Amino acid sequence: MNIILFEDGNYKNLFPLNILRPNFEIKCGVSNLLAKHLRRVPEGSQVTLHVRKTLQEYVTMKYPEAAINKVDVKKSYVFLNSKVIYSKSFFENLPKAKTDVVLIDKNKTVLYATVSGPNVKKISVKITKGAPLTLLDFKKPKVKMTEYKEKDVKVMEYSWDTMRYLEGELKKELHFLCKDSNTLTHPKAKVAPIVILDDSAGKIYVSEHAVIEPFSYIKGPCFIGKNALVKSGSKIYGPVSIGEGSRVSGEISGCIFHARVNKQHDGFVGNSYFSEFVNLGADTVTSNLKNNYSKVRAKLFKKEYETDLQFLGSIIGDHTKIGINTMLNTGTVIGAFVNIAGGGFPDKFIDSFSWYIIGKKPAKYKIPDALKTCEIVMNRRGIKMTKEFEKLIKAKY
Repeated sequence: MNIILFEDGNYKNLFPLNILRPNFEIKCGVSNLLAKHLRRVPEGSQVTLHVRKTLQEYVTMKYPEAAINKVDVKKSYVFLNSKVIYSKSFFENLPKAKTDVVLIDKNKTVLYATVSGPNVKKISVKITKGAPLTLLDFKKPKVKMTEYKEKDVKVMEYSWDTMRYLEGELKKELHFLCKDSNTLTHPKAKVAPIVILDDSAGKIYVSEHAVIEPFSYIKGPCFIGKNALVKSGSKIYGPVSIGEGSRVSGEISGCIFHARVNKQHDGFVGNSYFSEFVNLGADTVTSNLKNNYSKVRAKLFKKEYETDLQFLGSIIGDHTKIGINTMLNTGTVIGAFVNIAGGGFPDKFIDSFSWYIIGKKPAKYKIPDALKTCEIVMNRRGIKMTKEFEKLIKAKY
């Protein structure tokens, strides 16, 4: 089967998680969406990755053996939306049709499409240019359009949907990792004495070279990634996914730490997504529940959205630094390369590359300064800033 994992035209709804990465690198549970796709597609499938033009050079560098934005117009393709989590039953129940079909959800999001013949050539123009696809690209003569009403797909329409689906995805993947065990610790992990791993509510997996210091309490479901550090006295209440190289402390509930996130001090964070290289200063806290217990509203740019979530903390983009004693309101969305300082409550939406001192008018973060700090931070973790990544940052600026 020839498969194209495509990005659709609503990619901005996933701000800030996909500023510096394609949709398929967003995490939900243990792994990112790409890993989930590759586990689901039929064995032997040829998978092409479709990404935005600004990401193409960087993604090609990261995945040198992958086909990026390439289409053979002589072949037929199955299109899968890279922001959708598919179940096993979805592929088992696909309609059998003699003509091309398109499956959409109630919001007109394309979930699945088959494209063959002259329609491949038409859609290949946008694929090769790195242009996001829309429903109109699949609406062709003799193409059967069907609304898919089953509940065996999870659509990441907005960034906070990662919180909506975290527990279910985490439990599924931990069941696979832990197999018959409720708690599984890698032989090369270091779990100190006087650590409580409570798997009464969900499984716990501790990865290779992860370190858990004394007097920590961890309640599953919880995944602790490779080289992660859980500092002494931490209180972690699942569902929590701590990505590779992250360092955490304090009280944590219902969060995703993408990778190499620093939260090394006290302070509560709940129902939040922290992208790579985010740093939270001492006593930074996230509110995740409104005083009146109503559903949380979140803001993207100039528009507010009903999330339909009672618990939602903050969604924070890559390389953002939060100063000490910052209080983040429910449903706060912060872009990439933001610096926040001054304590108190910042705005609920802060765009990327903002220098935000509470009580003062936000300023633009100067790109030479942003790149310099970024390089220092990455070097401290043994990661070299590539020319492709630097070029991507400048393009997003």
